[in-house]
Amino acid sequence: MKTTAAFVIVALGAVEAAAFADPQYTIADLGALENFSTPAAINSGGEIVGYAGSSRSRGFLWSAERGMATPGAFGSQLGSATGINDAGQICGYLVADGDSTISVVVNADGSSTTFDPLRGDLRSEAHGINNLGQVVGISSGATVNHAFIRSASGAMELLAPLVTEKGAAANALNDLGLIVGSGETESRNARHAVRWSHKDKGIMEDHPTDLGVLPGGNYSEATAINRHGQIVGYSETASGTGTAERAFLYDENATPKLQGLGFFQFGVTSWAYGINDSGQIVGSFSGGGGTGFHAFLITDGVMKDLNGLVPPHSGWLLISANAINASGQIAGYGANPEGEPHAFLLTPVKAVAPPPSFAPPSILIKGGKKVHTDKPKLTIKGTASGSVTSVTCKIGRKSGRVAGTANWKFKAALKPGKNNITVIAHGPGGPGNPILDSPPAKLTVIRQPRAPSSRLP
Repeated sequence: MKTTAAFVIVALGAVEAAAFADPQYTIADLGALENFSTPAAINSGGEIVGYAGSSRSRGFLWSAERGMATPGAFGSQLGSATGINDAGQICGYLVADGDSTISVVVNADGSSTTFDPLRGDLRSEAHGINNLGQVVGISSGATVNHAFIRSASGAMELLAPLVTEKGAAANALNDLGLIVGSGETESRNARHAVRWSHKDKGIMEDHPTDLGVLPGGNYSEATAINRHGQIVGYSETASGTGTAERAFLYDENATPKLQGLGFFQFGVTSWAYGINDSGQIVGSFSGGGGTGFHAFLITDGVMKDLNGLVPPHSGWLLISANAINASGQIAGYGANPEGEPHAFLLTPVKAVAPPPSFAPPSILIKGGKKVHTDKPKLTIKGTASGSVTSVTCKIGRKSGRVAGTANWKFKAALKPGKNNITVIAHGPGGPGNPILDSPPAKLTVIRQPRAPSSRLP
């Protein structure tokens, strides 16, 4: 997809309207190497990889601490970084002599490992890496692309094509080793989204699963997969008197398994590029008629234009959302306030929970405010109401506490004479929080020993 310096903001009834009332994301400009930057992947720590430059690009790594850099082999050769795992391992490819490409893995310490294509092929591109260090991509010969998986130990394996002798491409994989991409079909110039699975003990199945196409379509491509096996991508589908591309979700537990995403009508196109483990989906859509491209987010089946979820005066036009992590952070690209094509990071604004609503605690002592007794001990009883977690009884310098209950009681040891007793009920804030403590209830107990009886002889 090409981007230009001029963009037009579109308001489609197709996508939930942009309200601009309460921004749901902050936006950060990732910068560029020379003229532009485009992200490809984001890990759970918010580190982003992609490519940046001018007419010739380099792979980059961006982090909040260090900004944009060209780690390892990307610092000395042209190429692109296409994937990053939670350990900071990056996969991608370097441009060798001419336009030939070679796959590369750059570790978190900056050390780099390049690896050859499959035997008999001329070049390769790594497209995705999981947390086990497995890498997938394409290995190309003179006329046919082959899909591959490379183990963490470096062993390369050909992924079976959909049709023998036809081409295939692997785009992404999850930590269970499920791989998605596309494979050429028997039909001329047609390809279908596919999934490769393990058969046993790391051995891949002999044949991938054809995920199909949307109604009226001839081709489809799977771009991402989450740990639940949900797959997103795009497919050609019927539109008016012709066809258009539409984002899709493939879910084994859904009926039908392959479903188009969001609103769709003549002139509207869309592409899904990322999905996280919560099922949030990101991508790009166009309203047709020269209205340009907009980044979208789908949550709980509702497609929203991300331009309506950022601060209204940010000056950005968000064109495409390319990846989303478990925390809901989104990496994409657009036109920044200066009109420059830059990568961005959207971070969800943390909702501030309203303070809990508690009924204020109150306390009541049974028997009045003043008691006379001749006994050395007295059981004090009462009731508590509201949000009560505990009740404290103080007698002089001594105190005791019981768990909150509607009916409470204490046994108090009394000294001769006057005993001042204070009882307080505590709310959820605990003792000492004046907002959640009840006003004290007070009781005065006069202990007056009974006079000895006199008996006349």
